[in-house]
Amino acid sequence: GPTGRVYTHEIPGGQLSNLRQQAIALGLADDFERVEDLYAAANRILGRIPKVTPSSKVVGDLALHLAAVKADPADFEQNPQNYDIPDSVIGFMAGELGELPGGWPEPFRSKMLEGRTVNVGVTPLGDDDRAGLAGDSRTRQETLNRLLFPAPTAAFGQQHDLFGDLSVVDTVDYLYGLTQGVEHVVEISTGVRLFV
Repeated sequence: GPTGRVYTHEIPGGQLSNLRQQAIALGLADDFERVEDLYAAANRILGRIPKVTPSSKVVGDLALHLAAVKADPADFEQNPQNYDIPDSVIGFMAGELGELPGGWPEPFRSKMLEGRTVNVGVTPLGDDDRAGLAGDSRTRQETLNRLLFPAPTAAFGQQHDLFGDLSVVDTVDYLYGLTQGVEHVVEISTGVRLFV
């Protein structure tokens, strides 16, 4: 049942259930209270960040990593350069999620990033990108998708090229396939239906 531990570890509700499942997958289920304590330590080390998706995941990734390698949080904070660190934590500290209100925790941040390859900064927009952002609603949305989520957008484009517009297929039919002996209706365009 509910406990007062949330006031100590400060794990948001949705993150708590995700963290528990991740801990189970890593074989840390029997030591979940330690994972909660490490979440609190990771939160403090990272500068008590506002915990919303995806920043709460960064704290969770660090807590799970510290638990998995049985690291002492105090040693990790003093000597982060001696540890492998999850990519999400490195990206966060490099500014991928923006600036931290109140500033970065130093000297931890500088020690952690020293000697690591990080992609800091914003890629400048090209003329095509600017034109797309200034275009109609659909063009703007497509451009934003490509800029903000390049890998998923490319994968979606490849699937569309291979199979066409799958949005016309019913969700159940798409996910589970067609049922033999059952008539399926696919509306190809307004007023045009395909009976399978």
